[in-house]
Amino acid sequence: MTTAVLLARAGMSVAVMEARQVGAGTTGHSTAKVSVLQGTRLSAIRRRHSAAIARQYVEANVEGQQWLQRYCEHHDIAMQARTAYT
Repeated sequence: MTTAVLLARAGMSVAVMEARQVGAGTTGHSTAKVSVLQGTRLSAIRRRHSAAIARQYVEANVEGQQWLQRYCEHHDIAMQARTAYT
């Protein structure tokens, strides 16, 4: 959905399709959380890449999470923040 929003804001014509009913995907079958580290993903990246690449991964995820939080606040979309542990 974030990609669709960004493309639309950039002037692209966007259609979002769902195979079932709206929300049946991620938000219908998960906690719908936005996490910076996504479980043990960072450990897997670090095993295969340099510390600089791992740092860029974290920085990009933090930036994306902060953008989404600002977007929700600007549009009065309810959200909750919780500390994540892996």
